[in-house]
Amino acid sequence: MRLPESKIKSSIQHPEEEVRLTALRYFTDSPNDDDSVMPLVIQAVETYGVDRSFRILRDAEQLQQSKSTIDWLIGQLHRSDLDLASIDNDSAKTCLELLCDEQDGDVQLELGHALLAHFEFEGVELVQQLVEGNEENLHPDERGLRSQLVAAATIMGETFPEYEEWHDEAVRTNYGWFEYERKRIAENFGA
Repeated sequence: MRLPESKIKSSIQHPEEEVRLTALRYFTDSPNDDDSVMPLVIQAVETYGVDRSFRILRDAEQLQQSKSTIDWLIGQLHRSDLDLASIDNDSAKTCLELLCDEQDGDVQLELGHALLAHFEFEGVELVQQLVEGNEENLHPDERGLRSQLVAAATIMGETFPEYEEWHDEAVRTNYGWFEYERKRIAENFGA
């Protein structure tokens, strides 16, 4: 027996952001053209504020929209008190601070990805230090971060001592995808 959709929809109004996000993902992760979900997201944003609803708004882009929800979204973009750039900047600043103190290698890699996703100039040198070394000695996750660093640095116009060498390697290996050829899903599962 499955929980009724009405109960899942009501959880989009839950006070805890992660609970709201989990409920919303039920609707965004499956084919759904229910246009009654986005108004619930809007209500949650208006109840809890943008700073406590930013993630739910990102996922809501996959929902069925109506004229009224589109009008609401456009209105939000024109708000003078809404500074999404400062939210992103605060997130990037926090990542920088955490990366400087973090000792766990896996966490460092995730923070590096986050910094590069925000195109944080100060993060380029820190991430570059995380992925230094011989290509053969790098863990696959470190190679992935190195490829993201090269791509982000290229976009940002940033260089570092190893940039040319790492860029050539990234291009040669198709940014770590090598000669990966897309297959049909059935072929990946041996069907």
